[in-house]
Amino acid sequence: MRSSKGSRFRRAAAAAALALTLFGLPAFAARVLAPQVSGVVTAITSNVSLSIDGKQYMIASGSSAAQTIQNVHVGDQVGLILDGPVSKSGTHVTAIQTVAKR
Repeated sequence: MRSSKGSRFRRAAAAAALALTLFGLPAFAARVLAPQVSGVVTAITSNVSLSIDGKQYMIASGSSAAQTIQNVHVGDQVGLILDGPVSKSGTHVTAIQTVAKR
């Protein structure tokens, strides 16, 4: 039985959409996130919060930031990745990028 031009077109369109989805995801996943806040650590409260240039930021529980904070010290230069806008009160730090010391 021969398929109609319409069904061949739909299969080709579905295959193209699937290919775009599969090949588009790795590029998105490999995207480098730029820190939303950067500065000098002025205080650390366990793995709950840290202060950058005197402003306090809460650390998301279970995030990579909660692990990284154990290797951060007062005076270190860091960049913070947040899960929302800096100005929103419920925003948490999800990642901490440390600047290599010279």
